This record gives sequence, structure tokens and C-alpha cells, in this order.
Amino acid sequence: MQQNLLLIHVKKVNKILNWVFFALGFVMLIAGIATRTIASSSIPLAITIASAFLALFLRYKKKDMAASYVLVVSALAQVLPLLPMMGGNAFILAMLPITVTALYLNKWIFIFVGSIINAVVIILQIVMPGSNIEAHIFSDVFQLLITLVLFLLVKDGGKLIQGSSENAEQANKLLDELQNTMNVVKTSTSGLNVDISKATENLEVVHEISSSITTSTQEITTGIVGQSSSVTEISQMIKEADNKISELTEFSNQLENVSANASNVVTEGSEKINTMDKQMEIINQAVAKSFETVQELNENMDEINNFLSGITHIAEQTNLLALNAAIEAARAGESGKGFAVVAEEVRNLAEQSANTVGHIYQIINKIKEKTKNVIDEVSIGQTATQDGEKAVKIVNKNFEMIQVSFKDIDRYISDEISRIENIADLFSRINTEVESIASISKEQAASTEELLSTLEEQNLNIENMYGLIQGIKTSSDNLQGLIK
Repeated sequence: MQQNLLLIHVKKVNKILNWVFFALGFVMLIAGIATRTIASSSIPLAITIASAFLALFLRYKKKDMAASYVLVVSALAQVLPLLPMMGGNAFILAMLPITVTALYLNKWIFIFVGSIINAVVIILQIVMPGSNIEAHIFSDVFQLLITLVLFLLVKDGGKLIQGSSENAEQANKLLDELQNTMNVVKTSTSGLNVDISKATENLEVVHEISSSITTSTQEITTGIVGQSSSVTEISQMIKEADNKISELTEFSNQLENVSANASNVVTEGSEKINTMDKQMEIINQAVAKSFETVQELNENMDEINNFLSGITHIAEQTNLLALNAAIEAARAGESGKGFAVVAEEVRNLAEQSANTVGHIYQIINKIKEKTKNVIDEVSIGQTATQDGEKAVKIVNKNFEMIQVSFKDIDRYISDEISRIENIADLFSRINTEVESIASISKEQAASTEELLSTLEEQNLNIENMYGLIQGIKTSSDNLQGLIK
């Protein structure tokens, strides 16, 4: 900035001096023509015009400092030859290049030109013939004082330009910084408005979500209260189911005893049939006894069917209970997941029990069919003793099949008892879990009420925050309006 101000000043001085040199050359030309001394003044005239055109050319080429040097040197070149002819008034002519140099406010150029001019004037006054040094002391001192004053003015003027340049530079920096600050503020307020708009939209979404959560929490609270009541009912139903499982276990044990007795009877019948082969004389008694035994077996099968009907009914009830428990667990949501798994396991066991009972039904039906065959065979044995040996072998074979079937029945009954015991254990564990769920439901109801209160307070805070953000947006709009 300092160089720019100095250069502007140099340009102005060059422009003025350039026109002065052109005017001086024109005057010298007219004066030479008028006085017919053009030949004697041709060199100064040529120097003046040449330096004027050279300075003009350099100014055109934007070389103003070089143009200033040309003008200063030209002034020296025109004055120095004239100083010896001026005598005691030489100092007056000497002030011309000093004054021209002072216009540039460059102390170094001024020192250079001033030193040369003053030195030349003093030397001329000393060496010129007939010169009275004492008579020129006053003019020399006066010349030096003027030179010194001009030097001080040049120096202060340079400092003034320098200070002005620095002040202008600082002012420009401050303006640039202020402009940057205003740009940052403008950008920030624009971004702030965008952020406020987004924040407002987000707050509206949060408010809607919070309202939905509050409504959902109220519904959850109502559901939890209902869930607690449902869990209590489920607990009572499970206790009743546990009692029925205990009865089913007792019936299964009785069925196992009956099956064991029937198996023993079949074993004894098989042994007696083997004896029939050797004791044909008592075949009628043996057949009659076998007939009675088969009838008892048929009755036992009917009893087994009755027991199996009870087991089937219990399995259906258990399946229905497990389904209800799964529904209640689904209503319970996250806290009912564990209970849903247990309910599903109970339902699977109930279905397995029902499938097992179906298999037993099929086996018993087969046994009944075989028992009927035995009765037919015994009847035939009573009417046709001649075929007794064949009948004994057939009956013996049938009894072996019956014995195998009873072993299967015993195995199935034993498995069923084991499953029933597992079901009883599961129901006991389910009952414990249900009681725990009931306790958790009460705690959850209390926590949900606290959550509901917190959500309502949060909704109020969101509304307050929405109002504050609207106030910030209004202030930001006002600030942005001031910037524009």
C-alpha cells in the first residue's frame, strides 16, 4: 500500500513536470526564434524537449520512477551549465532542480541532487576569478537553510505518505476483516436458519413421536394392568391343570399295574397252552379258562381305552391351555417371551401325549382284534377237540404275539408316565414363572406410570424448546437483514 501511494504521488508529479518541460521547451523555442539565439540555445532546448518526450514515453510504459529520474537529471543538466554565468545569483537558479526534486518527497534523491547543486555552487564561488567569498556567505547559508528546510519537508512528507499508507493498509485490513466477518456472519446466519428449520422439523417429529409414545405408554399401562389380571387367572388355571396332571399320573400308574397283570396273565396262558400239547384231556378246561382270561383281557382293554380317553382329554386341555398361555405371552410383549417359549414346549408335549395315546389306541384295537380271534379259536376248540393240536399251536402263536404287544404297551405306558411326570414338572415351573411374571407385571405397571409422567414432562419441555428456537430464528432473521 505504501508503494502504491508513493507511486500515485510520483505519477502526479511526473505529469505536472512533464507538461512544465513541454511548456519550457516551447517558451525556449519561441524566445530563441524571437531573439535569433536559437543556435546558442539549441542544446538546452534539445535536452528539454528530449527529456519531456522520453518521460512521456516512460509514463506510457508505466515506468514512472524511471520517468522521474529522467526529469530530475534533465533539470540538473539544464541548470549546471548556467550556474557559472549567474555569478552571485547562482543560488537562485540552483534552487530550481532542488525544488523539482523536493516535489517527489524522496529524501535519497533529494540528498543526491541537493548535495550536487550546493557543492557545485560553493565550488564555483571559490574558484571563479574575482569572487568574494565573504560576500556570498549569506547566500550560501541561506541556500543551505532552504535546502535543509526542503529536506525536512521531504522527509516529513515521506513519513506522512508512509503513515498514510500504513493507516490505509490497516484500514483496508480492517475492512477486509470486517467484510470476512460479515461474510462469516452471513454464512453462519444462513446456516443457522437452515439448522433452525431442520431443528424445528425434527422437534415437530420428536413431539409427534413423543405424543405417540405417551399414547402407547398409556395403552401399555392399561394392558399391563389387564395382563396382571390375566396372569393371575393363568396361574389358577395352571394349578388346576397341575391337579389334573396328578390325577393323570395316578391313572397311568394304575394302567401300568393293569398292563403288568395282563402281561402276567398272558404269560401264564402261554405256559398253559404249552402244557395243553401234553395234556389234551384237560383241553376243555384250559380253553374255558383261556376264554375267561381273554374276556378279562378284553375288559381290561376297555378300561385302558377309558384311561386313554381321559389322557386324550387332558392332552387336549393341556394344548388349549398352552395356546391360551402363548396368546397371553404375546400380549405381554418383551417380558412374555420366556413364558411363550415355555407355553410352546407345553403345547408340544401335549401334542406328543395325544399322538402317543393315538398309537396306544391303535395297538389296543389290534389287541382287541387279536383277542376276538382268540375267542373264536377257543370256541372252535370247544366244538372241535380233534383239531385241538392245531388250535393249541395257533393259540400259542397268538399268545406270543399278545405277549409282545403287551411288552410294547408296557413300554408305551412307561414312556407316557415319564412324559406326564415331565409335564407335571413343566407345569410346576410354569406356575413359578407365572408368579414371577405377576410380580414383574406389578413392578412394570409402576415403572410405566413413572415413564408416562416423564413423557408428559418431556412433551412440555419440547414445546418450550420449540418456542425458544422460534425466538432464535427471529433474531437470526433480524441479524441477516442487518447484514444485507
